[in-house]
Amino acid sequence: MVKDLRQFTIIDNDRQIKLLERIKIRHQSVAVESHETKKDGVFCVKLVYICPKLSDNASLTSIKKTDFIKLCKHLSDERNWQQDHPKMMKLFQTYTGLEMTIDNVRLAFNEGVLVSKATLVARAKQKEEEAKVASEKFCYKGVFARNKQRERLDNVRNRTARDEFLLREEDGTWRSRRCTRNNATNGQCAVCSNLNSHFGRKWPILDDLSATTPSPTNAAGADACKHAVAVSDDSTFGIDAMRETISARLTCLRPPR
Repeated sequence: MVKDLRQFTIIDNDRQIKLLERIKIRHQSVAVESHETKKDGVFCVKLVYICPKLSDNASLTSIKKTDFIKLCKHLSDERNWQQDHPKMMKLFQTYTGLEMTIDNVRLAFNEGVLVSKATLVARAKQKEEEAKVASEKFCYKGVFARNKQRERLDNVRNRTARDEFLLREEDGTWRSRRCTRNNATNGQCAVCSNLNSHFGRKWPILDDLSATTPSPTNAAGADACKHAVAVSDDSTFGIDAMRETISARLTCLRPPR
């Protein structure tokens, strides 16, 4: 934790170079490490290693983020300051460049080079809350959050009507095609929330069979075709009988002389 950036301004070839510029030009006396993982309760952390001498290589003083957290947790208990712990002693010396004595450990905490276990826990909790708030602002619920309702939407009969106003994400989430995605409350935007509340009006349309079954006229025609086939297959309805029937009908239709 750098309290005053000015104390890290250096003179190189009669030119002042501030800490931010040292980082930008990647001067060997400064090393920066960024970590984005959630391991050990730390979501994102940036470690800056600064050597007082320009000839020193700051990268040689860096340690892994997991080792840094272990070191902080170990030394948060003052009883460990006086105990011999070879691994922690080596990490402390590599990280600070100093021998792990009581005075040096106290100095490291006072200067913010090390942080307490309580600080790590509080920081992790803060990051979790920030991540939760950020996720709640994104419309991740869509129209329905329950799997049964999503499955019902997957299997509706009138899919054409469904796809006119709904969009399905790869994870199975259904959302309105007018979904704003952001500016949500509790993970649901106003558009999807309103649609969710009034979706009862949509189910009759989505479950309508008219889009997938033949119309009454077509059905009657289909029945007539079946009847015609059945009749034509009847062995008693031969060609001679058909001729007599047609002849009789034509006779009836002829105008009198």
